[in-house]
Amino acid sequence: MSEEAIGTVGDNSSLEVEPGVDLTDLVQEDKHMPLIEGGNNNTRGEAASPEPWFWAKNDGGELPGDGKAPDWFNSKTFKSVEEQAKAHPELRKLFNNKMKGMSGAPDEAYTYEMPEEYTSKDWKYNTDDPGYQDFLSVARDNGLSQDLVNEFTDMLVENTNRQNEHDSSRKEEMMDVEYGKLSTGDKDSFELAIKSAAGNPNVDRGDLNTLLDSLNDAASIKAFTSLVRENDYSHVPGPEVGRAPSLEATQDNLRERLNNLSKLRGQAKESYKNQLNRDYGVIYPGDKSFG
Repeated sequence: MSEEAIGTVGDNSSLEVEPGVDLTDLVQEDKHMPLIEGGNNNTRGEAASPEPWFWAKNDGGELPGDGKAPDWFNSKTFKSVEEQAKAHPELRKLFNNKMKGMSGAPDEAYTYEMPEEYTSKDWKYNTDDPGYQDFLSVARDNGLSQDLVNEFTDMLVENTNRQNEHDSSRKEEMMDVEYGKLSTGDKDSFELAIKSAAGNPNVDRGDLNTLLDSLNDAASIKAFTSLVRENDYSHVPGPEVGRAPSLEATQDNLRERLNNLSKLRGQAKESYKNQLNRDYGVIYPGDKSFG
């Protein structure tokens, strides 16, 4: 038996393979050979056929498209051009709803009127605040409508006032704890100091309230009491002096007269102090100073 040479096909036939030539390149394509259904007919690496697409695809049947799908057809979302066309009005509506707030800033300055729901709660908001004015500047640069600015401002007003209410509630709780640390004498002296300061014509009520709001612990309350008593000369004997029931009316009268002392000036004040000193001496013996 004769040996067959490597690369022979059939009996005694030989194919000489040139260096660098792939065996698949030796397969000749017969252009008259029918394509094998389901087979890989792209033997020479032609580009793949375009993805199938449809003008219509529903219960009534299919209407396939020809060639490459139009660039505007979103085949990843819609089964057919017809389905995309039917969805267009709804998509446009959604788009308009999303973009209505970007319809453009008003010709005049933005204006804001707090809703009645907020004013009924006595909520406040300072629209002149520099931070809010910066927001309005950014809103105008980006074409935000008045309606959208109103929505954002409503959120700012609500968040700010709810936070203030929360802080106020926490402060009241804390002050109850600190006030509870004071003795009965400290509390009485503090109340008298407030009345004395409020009765001083040289003290602004608004400033006094701001000062009182800043008293956030027992130590600061005592400091306020001492400061008023020292500088306003309004020391009224506290609980360390017994309050005899029979003298209650006299003591109340003396306290009221003492508070009125700061309203006087000159000789009238001196005469008033001398008389007050004598009347105090009747029930409170000892040295006293009324300023």
